[in-house]
Amino acid sequence: MNSALRPCLELKIRKPEAGGRNGWAHLTARDSSTRLAQKLREAYMLSLFVLYSALGLLAANTEAPRTIDSLESQTARRAQETPLTLIERKPNEIKSGRFTLSGIAVQLATTDNVLQLISPFAPAEYGWAEQSVVWEPGGTKTSGLKIFSIEF
Repeated sequence: MNSALRPCLELKIRKPEAGGRNGWAHLTARDSSTRLAQKLREAYMLSLFVLYSALGLLAANTEAPRTIDSLESQTARRAQETPLTLIERKPNEIKSGRFTLSGIAVQLATTDNVLQLISPFAPAEYGWAEQSVVWEPGGTKTSGLKIFSIEF
């Protein structure tokens, strides 16, 4: 016979209480079944707690599998392999080999509509006025216009 079911079938004799049931022995199967159910619930909850605690400790102690390269090292290696170069085409420059020609004369020769060069409402494709001026070494004031320049 199962030991877990044994308390349900036992007879319990209670002492007569004042105003009680005249001292007759009576079955307390209902009381014992509720106590048994309570104990089973407690045992079930305790076993779940122990199981989840053990799984939590096991998961906390495991390490993530190591890959050959981490994401950071892969990104750094790719950045070194393919350097980014941003080439901005300026409307007043012509590059020829290792020489760069620039200035107002070059922009006049390469533009389709010459009047757009003096228009304050010209689109950005015609360039900015700052591209055709010469700046002082401090970089705060302009010192003249760049008609034609050659850079090596």
